[in-house]
Amino acid sequence: MPELPLIDPLGDDFPIPDLQSLRALNAALDKIDHILHEMLFLAELSASPLQVDRDALQKMLDGLLDEIDRIDRTI
Repeated sequence: MPELPLIDPLGDDFPIPDLQSLRALNAALDKIDHILHEMLFLAELSASPLQVDRDALQKMLDGLLDEIDRIDRTI
C-alpha cells in the first residue's frame, strides 16, 4: 500500500512561526488572560452590595479593554 503524502492542514499561507514569535504571542496571551481576570474582579465588585463608584469602575474597565485592543494590534 503506498504512503499518503503529509499535508499541512493550514496550507502554505500559514508559515510555522519561530520560537521568538511563539514566545511573544504567549506573553501577549498571558497579559490578556491577566486583564480578563482583572475585569472579572471589577465585575464582581460592581455586583457586590458594597458602595462602589460605578463610573470609576467603568473607566477602569474601558482602560482594560483598550489595553486588550492595543495588545491585539501587536499580534
